[in-house]
Amino acid sequence: MNNIFFLSCSFIVMKSFQCVHTAKLQCNNNTRMWSLQNLLLALCMCVRSAAELIRVSGHEGGEVHVSCPYSTGYESHEKYLCKNNCANDDDVLIKTTEPNKNKYSIHDDERKRVFTATISDLRRTDAGRYWCGVTRKGMDIYTEVHLEVGPDTCCAQSTKLQSYEESSVSISFRYEPKYQNHLKYVCRGNQTSTCLEKAILTSDNKQHERFRLTDDKVSRKLTVFITGVTRNHAGSYLLGYHGNTGLDAFSAFELKVEAWCCVRSDQVSGIVGRPLTVRCPTRRRTGLTGSSSVRETTATTAQTW
Repeated sequence: MNNIFFLSCSFIVMKSFQCVHTAKLQCNNNTRMWSLQNLLLALCMCVRSAAELIRVSGHEGGEVHVSCPYSTGYESHEKYLCKNNCANDDDVLIKTTEPNKNKYSIHDDERKRVFTATISDLRRTDAGRYWCGVTRKGMDIYTEVHLEVGPDTCCAQSTKLQSYEESSVSISFRYEPKYQNHLKYVCRGNQTSTCLEKAILTSDNKQHERFRLTDDKVSRKLTVFITGVTRNHAGSYLLGYHGNTGLDAFSAFELKVEAWCCVRSDQVSGIVGRPLTVRCPTRRRTGLTGSSSVRETTATTAQTW
């Protein structure tokens, strides 16, 4: 199987560089000298990545952990994380013989045969391809890593929602088929990196205080209900859709809560010189629980000319 990968990858590499002649490759009319070692390294990476690919994702300002398993017998060997073609020392970001360097750190769990490289203070420019490397005699062992970095705030578009004190409100969003059987969640604010950690509701825990979540998987519709709305409920919210790989998807809404007063405006009319009766609903708190009820107050005004 490895021979098949090696032959196919050799063809791809040679084809992509158009020609090979005494290790001189011409790409897009720009001549560049490639050593035989670099060419073999590219082929080796191609073979290795055909079998394994590690996908990780994180948000700007946060950190991401890249876990790289390795085979038995390499526990005592040096491990490292590198970028680009790993052709020289400048491409190596961190290694187990120097476990902390700038925004990178690395730890090797020899018992589990997994080493983990951590990239902190993520930036969008950190996204791209990396390689987990294990040092050995001859050609090192490589595993390809793809890193995706997303923004830590969401979203460019947010649905506006208005409600009134002590009323109920609901809002629904449709989601893509790929999230049908995956975790959904709701949080306050607009920070995507901590939304799941600070979730008010999830599809596994669908009710909390005055909040309730329903997930109609047939129509792929997620609905948030809030009962007994108060002014404290006003603000920004995110609905998150968790996937197996990559960054979570989000929908956003912003709730504005108006005071109970003037929820309804009624027009009345009268005749000059005649009495006018106006019925006004008022709130009255009753009992030790502080619950409220509504009653009508009738006022009669004598209009005179």
